[in-house]
Amino acid sequence: MSERIRSIRCNVQCMNFLDGVFYALYFIAFNYLFLTTTLFYDYTFFAYRGMLERGMNIVTFFLIGLSVMSIVVLFDSIKERILPALLFAAAIAYTIARGGTYNNDILVFFLLVISSKKKSFKLIGYISLLCGSLWIIASLIASLTGFIPDVISYNGGHGFGIICNTDLMCHLFMLTMLIFIIRKGRPGLPSLALSAVILLWAGLAIQADIGFFCYAVLLVVTIAYKLTFPMGSKLRNKFIMKPIAVLMIFSFVILAVTTLLLTYYCPESTLKNLSESHDIFKLIAIRISCGQTAFENYKILPLGQKVHEFGTLNDIKKSIFAKDYFFLDVSYTKILFHNGYVMLGGVLTLFTALQIRLLKHKQFYAMFIMTMFAIICAIEHSMIEPAYCVFAYLMFAEIDFDRPLVSAYIEE
Repeated sequence: MSERIRSIRCNVQCMNFLDGVFYALYFIAFNYLFLTTTLFYDYTFFAYRGMLERGMNIVTFFLIGLSVMSIVVLFDSIKERILPALLFAAAIAYTIARGGTYNNDILVFFLLVISSKKKSFKLIGYISLLCGSLWIIASLIASLTGFIPDVISYNGGHGFGIICNTDLMCHLFMLTMLIFIIRKGRPGLPSLALSAVILLWAGLAIQADIGFFCYAVLLVVTIAYKLTFPMGSKLRNKFIMKPIAVLMIFSFVILAVTTLLLTYYCPESTLKNLSESHDIFKLIAIRISCGQTAFENYKILPLGQKVHEFGTLNDIKKSIFAKDYFFLDVSYTKILFHNGYVMLGGVLTLFTALQIRLLKHKQFYAMFIMTMFAIICAIEHSMIEPAYCVFAYLMFAEIDFDRPLVSAYIEE
C-alpha cells in the first residue's frame, strides 16, 4: 500500500471520527436543551438538574475543542475561516464577560453551528425530528395523565407538558419546517396530512394565535410550491431571483430594525387599544410593552447584561398596566438586552450569510423557510436557542439532501 493511499485512508478515518463526535454531542445537547423546555425538567428531573447542568458543561467544553478543530481543519481557506472565527471569538468573549459560564444558549448555539461544517444537515434534521417528536409525545401523554402539569395560558391554550403553549407551537413549527426543508418543499401526502392535523390541533387546543397563522401560511405556500413545481424553474426564477430574493436575504435585518423601532416608539395609547382588541393584538401589545420596559430600565451594552424576568401570563390588561409581568419574548429585543448589540450583529450576520448561501445553491424553498423563521423571531424568543432553531446549521453543513445521511468523504 502506497504512502499516499495510507495517508488518505487515515485522513478519512479522522474525518469520520470527527463526524461521529459531532453527532453524539449534538444528540446530547439537543435532548438536554429540549428537555429544559418541558415541565419534566422542573418536576421529574428537578433533583438531577445540577448533574444535568454539569454534564452539559462537559459537552460544551468538548464542543469548544471541536469548533477549533473545525475552523483549522475543515474550512478550506483563510477567507472561509473569517466568519466562523469571528463567531467563535464573539461567543467566547461573551461567555468570559458574563462570568465564564459554559452552559448558556448562545455559546452552545455558535459552537454547534461552527462544528457542523461538512456534516450532513439531513442527518442533523432527522436526529432533531426523532428526538423532538418523542419529547412532545412524552410531554403530551404525561400532561394528560397528570404526571406533569398542563400549563394553560390566559386564552385557554394548552402547553401539554411544554412550558408554554407558544413554546409548543414553536416546536411544532420547527419540526414541520425540518420535514419540508429535507423534502425540498415537496413533502409527501402523509407529511401534509400530518401537518393539517397539527394545524387543527393548534387551532382547537394550543391556541397560539400568531404561531397558528404562520403555520397556516407555511402549509399553504408549501402546497402551492409542490403543485406548481412541475411547471419548471424559469417562472420561479423570474419572480424569486430578483426583488423577493433580496427581501428574503435581508429579512432578518429588516425585521430586527422594524421590531426594535416599533417597540421603542410605539405610544401607550396604541398599546391600550391593542390590549382591548383580539387576542393576537393583546399578545403583540404585551410584548411591545415588555420591550419598552427594557428600553426604560436597561442600558444597551456590547455583550448584554443580566435581565430579571418575572410574572405569569394570566390577565393581559393587568400584566400590561400593573407591570407584574416582564418577559422579553421577541428574539431581536431579547438578544439586544440579554446578549448585547455585538451578539445581535453577529446573529444577524450569520442568518444573512445563510440566506446568501441558500441563494447561491438555488435553495429557494429553504430561503422561504428562513424568512418564515425571521418572522417567527419577531414574536418569539427562539432565534438562538438550539432546541427551537435547527436551521442555522444550513450555514456550514452539507445541504445536498440527495446524498446519504452520513457525510461521505472522497477517498480518491
